[in-house]
Amino acid sequence: RVNQKAIRYMKREGDIVNFHRSSSLMSPKYATLFWSGDQLVTYDRHDGLKSALINIFNAGLSGLSMIHSDIGGYTMMNRCYFGICLNYSRSCDLLMRWSEMNAFTDVIYRTHEGSDPAPNEAQVYSSNASKAHFSAFASVHKALCSYRTALMKEASLNGVPVARHPMLHYPQLDHLDTQVMLGADILMAPVLQHNSNKVNAVLPDIRHESSSSSSSRSSGREVWVRWPHFQEMLPPHHHQYHRHNGNADQHSMEVEVDAPIGVPAVFIKSGMADRWPDAWNALKNLGERVLREAKGGLYNC
Repeated sequence: RVNQKAIRYMKREGDIVNFHRSSSLMSPKYATLFWSGDQLVTYDRHDGLKSALINIFNAGLSGLSMIHSDIGGYTMMNRCYFGICLNYSRSCDLLMRWSEMNAFTDVIYRTHEGSDPAPNEAQVYSSNASKAHFSAFASVHKALCSYRTALMKEASLNGVPVARHPMLHYPQLDHLDTQVMLGADILMAPVLQHNSNKVNAVLPDIRHESSSSSSSRSSGREVWVRWPHFQEMLPPHHHQYHRHNGNADQHSMEVEVDAPIGVPAVFIKSGMADRWPDAWNALKNLGERVLREAKGGLYNC
């Protein structure tokens, strides 16, 4: 509340964004943005990359509709206490995987050098690979500007989180904690394990949702399109939609997809081409870029 008053007093509401880690019931009324705090530079669910994903869900369901995390985490450590040695160092692949997730989830896109940066800690400027990768996914974040801005307006009006748990749209996915949606049109299953190049994703059946998109081959019905390839995810015979709890309106398709560094598992509704053509076209161009750069080894740590 004090920060809000100070910004208003200086008449700088249009160009100052202050973000907070601590919050209470009334905090969203006064704070413009929150962040997830000081995660460890790890993948784990307790205080690493996966905890940042889980915090998106928890914050969104608690009324903190706009949130972000430090790309790559923050807390580093290389010390011994009473014979017990702790070593938390940021790896190149963790930094890149965090960059990929935040490009499709966070309100703002930023990293941090960390609590105790040593020469061996991966930074976005550490190598040509990290610089190229960060540049590509910062461009992805920028490409979603108009779409994200509309979601932020929606959040300010009714509290719906910008990035959200899929169950807000598809209740049959309430058991998942490994994939997230940006608005209603983008679903992501981030890589949450070290040295993993594949992910499993559950895609809800959206064929009953109407779409006027000319990009769809499905007679005006919505289909999921895999980014960055822009290939439609139509259910082949071995990937049928499964019914949930006997409800014919709650089907989903389980898929395993390749997701090497630079090619995260992101799925976009085909109707986004008409609803948000600027974002769709920018993502399509960037998809060609990241596929080319990833195939050329530009992101190799």
